[in-house]
Amino acid sequence: MMSIKVLIIWKQYGASAWETYVTKTFQLGKTFAALIMAQTDFELAVSPDCNIVCFRYAPQNQAINLNYLNDMIRQHLLEDGEYYMVKTVLRGNTYLRTTLMNPFTTIVHLERLLNLIREIGEKNFGVIDEKL
Repeated sequence: MMSIKVLIIWKQYGASAWETYVTKTFQLGKTFAALIMAQTDFELAVSPDCNIVCFRYAPQNQAINLNYLNDMIRQHLLEDGEYYMVKTVLRGNTYLRTTLMNPFTTIVHLERLLNLIREIGEKNFGVIDEKL
């Protein structure tokens, strides 16, 4: 029964709809990566080849535990409910990971996400310093 949605879309729009969808979401991943790289206070884990982007908030000149900070940011995002992030650890560093699946996601949504992460991070520097 779960696959009926896929079958209906396939029958209605054909295989080209899936090609368009995959191409759009993969390009969105690359666009988001470029947006992240343009920020001085974010790091990209790896350059994405698809719609999965791993990154973290990493403010410059801050003597803080970035792994703890990004864990805290993720928790705030989950509690807020507007954005969903998972966590991944690469080379001992904690990163936020998002999979861009919604074809209606725009650069405005992604900019808003980065601004929200920055806001959460800045509000929590003092809390993090106490945890070190």
